[in-house]
Amino acid sequence: MRPNERDDLLIRLDERTINIYKLTEAQESHLRELNQRVSKNVLHIDRNDKRLLHLEEGVNLKFTKKQIAAGSGSIMTVVATLIVAIGKIAGWW
Repeated sequence: MRPNERDDLLIRLDERTINIYKLTEAQESHLRELNQRVSKNVLHIDRNDKRLLHLEEGVNLKFTKKQIAAGSGSIMTVVATLIVAIGKIAGWW
């Protein structure tokens, strides 16, 4: 092999090595981004799985005192309205 051919070959090998290095860096950054997305999706799947498990077990309904008072007031209003309506239909008032 002549020195000129050898030098050309070494130059091409250096260029290929540089291109391979750049490509490897691009692949690593892309894989890093994909791994972040995958880990985020795994967390979302885990959270959704826990939510579904709670729904399958049943939802515990614990009302606050304000909710109980409001519900009782609503029921009393409906009952009073029904009594007044029945009384008017029956001719009591």
